[in-house]
Amino acid sequence: MFDSLRVNTLLELTESYVDSSQNLAIKYLDQASSISDSIGFTRGKARVAELFGDVYLKGRQFSKAMDHYLIARKQFELLQDSGKIATVNFNLGRVYNRLDSVDEAIKSINEAIIIWEKQGELIKIADSYSRIGNFFGANGNYYRSLYFRTKALDIYTSQNDIENQSKMMNNIGNVYYWIGSLEKARWHVEQAIVISRQLDDTLYISTMIHNLGAIHQKQGNYDSALYYYQKAYAINAFDDNPYMKVQNKLNIAKSLCHLGRSAEALLKFKEVEKLKLGSKSYIQLMLGYSNLACKTGDYNKALEYATLAYESAVDLTNLDLLEQSTGALAQIYKTLGNYQDAFDYMTMNHELNDSILTRNNVTRIAELENQFKYEKAIDLIEGERIRQHAQQASEIKFQRFLRNIFVIGFVIFVTLTVLAFRTVRRKRHDNALLNKQNLEIEEQSSKLELINEELRVSNLSKDKLFSIIAHDLKGPISSSMGLMQVLNKELDSFDGTEIRRFISIASDTLTNNYALLDNLLTWSKTQLGGFKYHPKDQPLKFLVENVLGSLELIRNDKEIEVELSIDDSITVFVDRDSFITVVRNLVSNALKFTHRNGRIKIEAEELDGNQVQVAIMDNGLGMSEDVLSKIFKMEESISLRGTENEKGTGLGLMICKEFVEKNGGKITVESELNKGTSFYLVMKSNQIVSSSITH
Repeated sequence: MFDSLRVNTLLELTESYVDSSQNLAIKYLDQASSISDSIGFTRGKARVAELFGDVYLKGRQFSKAMDHYLIARKQFELLQDSGKIATVNFNLGRVYNRLDSVDEAIKSINEAIIIWEKQGELIKIADSYSRIGNFFGANGNYYRSLYFRTKALDIYTSQNDIENQSKMMNNIGNVYYWIGSLEKARWHVEQAIVISRQLDDTLYISTMIHNLGAIHQKQGNYDSALYYYQKAYAINAFDDNPYMKVQNKLNIAKSLCHLGRSAEALLKFKEVEKLKLGSKSYIQLMLGYSNLACKTGDYNKALEYATLAYESAVDLTNLDLLEQSTGALAQIYKTLGNYQDAFDYMTMNHELNDSILTRNNVTRIAELENQFKYEKAIDLIEGERIRQHAQQASEIKFQRFLRNIFVIGFVIFVTLTVLAFRTVRRKRHDNALLNKQNLEIEEQSSKLELINEELRVSNLSKDKLFSIIAHDLKGPISSSMGLMQVLNKELDSFDGTEIRRFISIASDTLTNNYALLDNLLTWSKTQLGGFKYHPKDQPLKFLVENVLGSLELIRNDKEIEVELSIDDSITVFVDRDSFITVVRNLVSNALKFTHRNGRIKIEAEELDGNQVQVAIMDNGLGMSEDVLSKIFKMEESISLRGTENEKGTGLGLMICKEFVEKNGGKITVESELNKGTSFYLVMKSNQIVSSSITH
């Protein structure tokens, strides 16, 4: 057991170093692999292979990544872990694409989609559609790219995933830009900017603003293009992305040149020249200088720059840049009166135009053929699905018919049997005796059902207690023991950072264990009748402030604002200790499920009938309708993770419900996913109704 715990600990360390240190990640994986092999730990072997794939994918060693992902997939197939199989298939798709095997990449990701559709993992399905759209876009299949990116956008929108919704809008705008639908491109990018303003990502917003500038420049709106390029540059001027700096300044200079502001354009071109340029950026700079020299009448200088651009484009074998540079040279030679050279470059320019047009047409025809084949395949799949659904519906209808025949036959049989019995036993005295016996049986049956229900609840409580001890309590304690064993055996091989990480993990585990034990002991007392209730009038605001004081460290750590709105005169007729337990659990939940810098509001108001309503509201994660239906049920209790992976036990809300009801009150909840949760307590406010409290 300790060896498997050690493997899991090493895998956790590996995950923390995948992005930052490939050497350390491989070191820990080698150790985990050796232990897993020695004890025959299949899941450990599978996770080791998967993480090796992640490390090599991050390090751009794609062949090694593919080899390890294939091993991981076989191991997860032996374990029948469909979720992990889907994740590995998705990453294999990324690797195949990097190795230029686009068909294999799409096939692998489609296999992941099939699994995630069965599991209802909508966001993962959308991520897969987005990835396939990227594959097609990178290979020039723009219409197929548009199809898959639109499918991803529909899912992100339905799930209110604002970040991915914004990015997909921008990506769709880029596709429309590539195929020449500039108005559609502009609309999608503008919508992406509107959506992304809800996020705090100025760098991404600047990229989209730069895209708007490119669209306006292609439309010939140079004033608007200059405005957006300057705005994008102002936002990301301090960013470390050299490519974006070059592109922004180049495009600002080009826009100034188109607007006839030659002096300003020259200064910008000079600024670009000082930056680190790639081959394409250098050619664009030379063409910009050439265009600027033409506007100022210095055609010899323009010729020099255009020639440099042409020679570099030849070395790069870039058709688009060759077409631009030959066009510029033809125009300059024509202006200088050198008609032979002008004719030669004009001829080359026309040939390049024809090549580009042919290339685009071939690509478009291939896209249309592939799209037709794809849509035909989809139609066949849909037709088969409809046929299967019809067959299933027919089978279900036949089964219902057989069931109805059986039920009718059974009812007739029972009816005839009862009639025969009553015919034989006609006497009134016997009927009266039979009725009396039936009543006694029903009474005994009711008592038996009540006893069975009490036994069921008791067994549920016992099972829940054993489950928590076996999993929620035993597991973390075992993990802590494993961590301590690793520290004891390997202390000399770890540096200070690693030791502090182990201690931090152990500290968090012990903190969670203490909270679990506290709820467990409180709940056990209520089940065994050991919790005594002594209700009396209590100042509500004082009780709530007492709870907030005990949770001050957690509030400060997550920087959550708590707004308290309770009048000093409001009192509640409750048992002090049990009511504080209720408030502490509810406020702790609100802190757990509220994002950093979030807000919690606690307020109270007096109601008719000597009652007080207390509301504890947050703007955190919220809950789905399915979770709401289970939170107060013993047989369906659940434990959710907080915004920073805080763990619960599933007992807190059941304790709250039991304590509130024992104090003669009522607890209700309202919640909406991603918008927050509100708990409402309706309690008695004075001793006039004290007799209604259940002891």
